[in-house]
Amino acid sequence: MDPSSGPYHVVFSAFGLQQLPSPIRAVRSWLNVIEPGGICVFIYWPPNSPKIPGGDDANPFSLWGELVKRKLGKQDKQDQWDENIDKAIAAVGGEIVHDKFITHDICWKDSKDLFDGMSRAGPWHAMRLRHGDDFVDGLGKELQSMLQLRYPSGECLCHKFTARMIVAQRSA
Repeated sequence: MDPSSGPYHVVFSAFGLQQLPSPIRAVRSWLNVIEPGGICVFIYWPPNSPKIPGGDDANPFSLWGELVKRKLGKQDKQDQWDENIDKAIAAVGGEIVHDKFITHDICWKDSKDLFDGMSRAGPWHAMRLRHGDDFVDGLGKELQSMLQLRYPSGECLCHKFTARMIVAQRSA
């Protein structure tokens, strides 16, 4: 997006924010290029999906988080960016007018399909960019082994995952 051709009325991003090296910087940038009163809508997979009431603590995303924590000795700090998204929006004169978590049922044909989708184009891709292919693929092998025990060959791997949608408005 060329900021010099703005200001814009609306900026919209669907499931791209979590792919960027600095999601907070992107949100600030988007709000800086919209006109006063303009809106910014972004939908993304939070790095730490909220717990789903009655949900499965051993879902692929919880298992992935545990593997990452064990390998790094801590949670990846980059995976905590959305905890400060409200402050980032306010810092550039924005206000959250709508903030909603939306739960989806997702099914994959198997654990390899899930891992490839999540780490090549999904929310785990940013970790691949930060830590490299060997790191992520090594964790992926462990995750696939864990998931194959829970979901035998030929059985679809289905779980719930929560996306977050924020609508922010730039102050007039």
